[in-house]
Amino acid sequence: MDFQFNPTLVNPLTPVAVEVEEPHEFETSTPRGASEWEIMAALMKDEPRDTLMCLMSLLEVPQMRVWSEDEYDSNGKLSRIKGGWKSATEGFVSYETAAQWIETRISELGLSAAKVHAWPTSHHSLAEDSAFRNKSFTDRVASFK
Repeated sequence: MDFQFNPTLVNPLTPVAVEVEEPHEFETSTPRGASEWEIMAALMKDEPRDTLMCLMSLLEVPQMRVWSEDEYDSNGKLSRIKGGWKSATEGFVSYETAAQWIETRISELGLSAAKVHAWPTSHHSLAEDSAFRNKSFTDRVASFK
């Protein structure tokens, strides 16, 4: 019995018919045709947590210096605490408490609440954001007076 080589059986460029399931639809606020990064960002968005963390970071709220923002469950998976955070110094911190800290800090620093609250949804280039973050705290908050 003679072996005869058939190159079409081993050619990786030979088209093969394969049935592929369509991806499952999932609800997102991301418009059709959005990039992979935009879809990921929409799925990761967590409000009001994101806005509150942004404002507390911007204002350097003293109470938030020592956090354990999220906890891990018994399987080692990240498990966000509903309605707030766990702080090493403050215990459980609710969204309402964080919002009060922000308002108190705005008053202490004599800032415009409207300008501060507009910051999380404002858009800046990477260069603008880097320049802003490289300023001293005093210079950064001066733009919110």
